Amino acid sequence: MNPVTEKITSEIELAVLKALKPYGDFKKSDDKFSTYDLFGTTSGQKTLIEIKNRSTEYDNWYIEKAKIDRLVALKNKARYELRIYLCMVVENKAYFYNANEIAKCQVKEVYINNYTNEEFNISKIMPKKSIRKLYCFPKNIYKTKILI
Repeated sequence: MNPVTEKITSEIELAVLKALKPYGDFKKSDDKFSTYDLFGTTSGQKTLIEIKNRSTEYDNWYIEKAKIDRLVALKNKARYELRIYLCMVVENKAYFYNANEIAKCQVKEVYINNYTNEEFNISKIMPKKSIRKLYCFPKNIYKTKILI
């Protein structure tokens, strides 16, 4: 991750962390390569949150299948009740999605432009390594929306 992206990511994580204060006690993960960005408790339950920043709001979101699968696997391995959320941030809005609900959504294999996160229409000429498996889920299935 380049230094500018890392700084923006850190600022977004801190903004979400601050906005979550009324909902529970959360902390940032010390490991920048962790499967999740925030951890803590809400209503007495342990909770993990992965944060993704998007520059544009869409009716459907895409998220890497492997990322959600890793989060769900963490929940399934836990010896205690664990909540897992994906937080999609656009400008000053944070949408929280239950990772288990996303894992039930449609999986698409697409050719993605890594710079714009838009789908390429020229899939026949792209090398296989450009294919990414993504969950496609509607924006309106969020559990909570907060301003950050």
